[in-house]
Amino acid sequence: MEFVEGGLIDTSTEAKRRKGNMPAHNCNNEGLLGGWHQFSRESPSTTVRHFTDRTMFNHNKTQGFIDDNMTTEEEDQVEKTRQVELNAHKLAAVEAKWAKDSEKAEKACKEKERLGAIGIEMDHTEIAKMTDPKLKDQLELHRQAGDKEVPLRSKLNRKADRLTALLAAVDRLDSTVAMPASV
Repeated sequence: MEFVEGGLIDTSTEAKRRKGNMPAHNCNNEGLLGGWHQFSRESPSTTVRHFTDRTMFNHNKTQGFIDDNMTTEEEDQVEKTRQVELNAHKLAAVEAKWAKDSEKAEKACKEKERLGAIGIEMDHTEIAKMTDPKLKDQLELHRQAGDKEVPLRSKLNRKADRLTALLAAVDRLDSTVAMPASV
């Protein structure tokens, strides 16, 4: 009855129609969630942040505001400023990564020098007396010497495991050094 000519909706003013308007969904997020679902299928590499930014841009009619209030020169200046800020941010990120990489390389170099000064211990009785940090250092020396059978540090959780692995590494090294050269 309200939809017929002369009914409540037909005779109401535009302001009353807007006031009485009901959304198509029970929850505003239902529409956005469906929009996100469709957008993410069409653009699989997109982010939620990008979707939100585009949705707000369209909802707030930002393009119309820009067209009404900005000249082409102002738009160009805004874009140039944005590019300068973006490039400065990228440069700062690259410089931070370079600094981090150089610190990491310097730390690795110092560790290699420290281990090089220690030397590989071959005596089983001396190895049995070693503290846990010294066992770790010896295992690292064997890894650096090219012994692929030395387990990863993450696999050696106890001192007894490290001692067993080190003794096995020493035996392997001993057997390769003691082998006579073939003619």
